[in-house]
Amino acid sequence: MSFRSAKVVSVEELSEGIYRMKLKLMDDLGVEPQPFQFFMVWVPRVKEVPMSISDYVDGSLAILFRVRGRGTEALSKARGFIGVRGPYGRGLSIRRGERMLVIAGGVGIAPVPYLVRTALRTRSSVDVLWGVRKACEVIDGGKLFQGVKPSSFYVATEDCSTDYCGTAIEVALKALGSGSWDRVILVGPREMLREGCRRFMDIDPLVALESIVKCGIGLCGTCSLKPMPKLLCMDGPLYKCSQAVDYLEYG
Repeated sequence: MSFRSAKVVSVEELSEGIYRMKLKLMDDLGVEPQPFQFFMVWVPRVKEVPMSISDYVDGSLAILFRVRGRGTEALSKARGFIGVRGPYGRGLSIRRGERMLVIAGGVGIAPVPYLVRTALRTRSSVDVLWGVRKACEVIDGGKLFQGVKPSSFYVATEDCSTDYCGTAIEVALKALGSGSWDRVILVGPREMLREGCRRFMDIDPLVALESIVKCGIGLCGTCSLKPMPKLLCMDGPLYKCSQAVDYLEYG
């Protein structure tokens, strides 16, 4: 579980409380990460936190996060060098030419830019619907996706400050009636995933789960998704709703 050294290239606040950190890895990963995999990011003398891959190009890694506690607060102020290890988790394998719809809530948008970048290589398409609570949380699409473009990008706000008013799930209920996709993926807070699974169980979408992760290699059991017999770091973070329903309701 050794760390790679990574140089902090920039830390930018993109919207209220949401930051993007760009890192340059000092050592070659030796493997191309897959969408929805994650890294363990270590701020020396502070904390180690799991972070989704928001983007990755030629050894340059980007992570997107909301400041929530000591670890993310330290990340927002980090300079110089930090440590990373990974990638961990089971990423999403994209079939050539497939159509995907991603419904994201809040900082659940974090892994989506890298999904879009990877999908474009396989001539696949990604439609993105992102829901936030208020206008100050919205990030411009050009700034969020940086050099790649989803097939479509819609933003819904609960304060009705954009064209689409309501939660991501409420707006998606209308969208799902007017299109067809090979895969639908839900990414966001637990309550959003729970509601999404209830509303869309007939199409059994994929959900990106979250848990406390420490070792990342299946040894400590901290990321157990009880009552599912699964470890997030080894089997996840993506599961079908039909697999994750008990965890979302009772875990």
